[in-house]
Amino acid sequence: MAFNESYRTIAADSTLHPALVGLVDPAEMETLRAVIALTGMDAADVLGSLSLVPVADRPSGPGSGWALMAFTHPGRPSRFTDGARGVWYGAQSVSTSIAEIHFHTELWLRQLGEPPQIIPKRILHARITGVGVDLRRLTGNAYSQVHDPDPTQYVHAQAFGATRFARGDDLIVYHSVRAAPPRTHTCIAVLRPRAIRNAELRYTVSYFWDGQTLTVGPVAPLP
Repeated sequence: MAFNESYRTIAADSTLHPALVGLVDPAEMETLRAVIALTGMDAADVLGSLSLVPVADRPSGPGSGWALMAFTHPGRPSRFTDGARGVWYGAQSVSTSIAEIHFHTELWLRQLGEPPQIIPKRILHARITGVGVDLRRLTGNAYSQVHDPDPTQYVHAQAFGATRFARGDDLIVYHSVRAAPPRTHTCIAVLRPRAIRNAELRYTVSYFWDGQTLTVGPVAPLP
């Protein structure tokens, strides 16, 4: 499967060194880690936990740093992972990517009782190419289980993601459950960073939290 248009919304303060990562072959990344250590910088901060990504799954070339970031800095559990393994979540359109992050950001702010604030984001563009499965074709209970909108009910989707990863798949295609109308917007969960090509920053957008509701500002291209 191939997607020439894929967008991923990330925190505006996300930092990495994509130029350094793109200079080397995936097999030489451990050497790069040693070189970074000699400069006095913390290699874990620069490259994250590279040991989490098998050599065969590591990308190289332009944008490889952005591709790796979701996998070397795994976070909380999400739809297709229990948190032990990273997943790159993207969408076929900017608006869908924004809608997906809007839901989770608002949920997080409300749970923490955060005061009013502006939350800047940046949007990556990438090409996605790899072997995977398309869940949009499922019907009935099988469809509902992997598309459950309740984050506390991701157990079926997480088990499915673990199974597809073990089989060697690169990606999972599914419907967005955050963008309206239902079953019309496509999301892509990349299980292995080797499937991500030419990732680059394209846009900025801000989310505005008033203490109760999160709204989204206009999307602007990066200079």
